[in-house]
Amino acid sequence: MLVKFLWLLPKRLHQPPPYFVDLPAKPKLDEMRAAVMPFLDLRGMGALTRAPRSEDFGYATQREDIEHVSIRVDGADGEGERRDMFVGEYSAIRGLPVNDQATELYWAAARATGVDPADDPKSSRIHGPAVFFPEKIVWY
Repeated sequence: MLVKFLWLLPKRLHQPPPYFVDLPAKPKLDEMRAAVMPFLDLRGMGALTRAPRSEDFGYATQREDIEHVSIRVDGADGEGERRDMFVGEYSAIRGLPVNDQATELYWAAARATGVDPADDPKSSRIHGPAVFFPEKIVWY
C-alpha cells in the first residue's frame, strides 16, 4: 500500500514536499528500516533530490537505527488518534539539533491531558530528522 509521510527536518532548513512509500499492511522491522532509514541516516541525504547535504546541519554523520514514537493527532470527531513517527535512535546522544516541529507533535498527547512539557526544561525533545506518517498507523 502506498503511504504518505512527511520528512521533518531540524531548524526547518528545508521543508520537502510529502513523500510516499510502498509498505506492506503490517511491515516488519527490516521493511520499516528500509523505508525510513534513508531519511534519518544523514549519510544518505546526498542521494535524495532537493535534500540538504549533511554539511548543511553542521554535525558529523554516523550509522543510525530507527526509534518509533507514537504521536497523537486530532481526529475528525475531536478525539485523538494515534499516528507514527520514526526518529534516529541515537540522534540526541550524537548531539543533533532539536527538531521543534517533531517535538511539538510528540508533546501533543501530554498537552491533551493538560500537561505542557514545554514548562519542564527536562522534557524529552526530538533531535535530528524525523519521518512522520500523518494519515494512518503504519507500525503495529
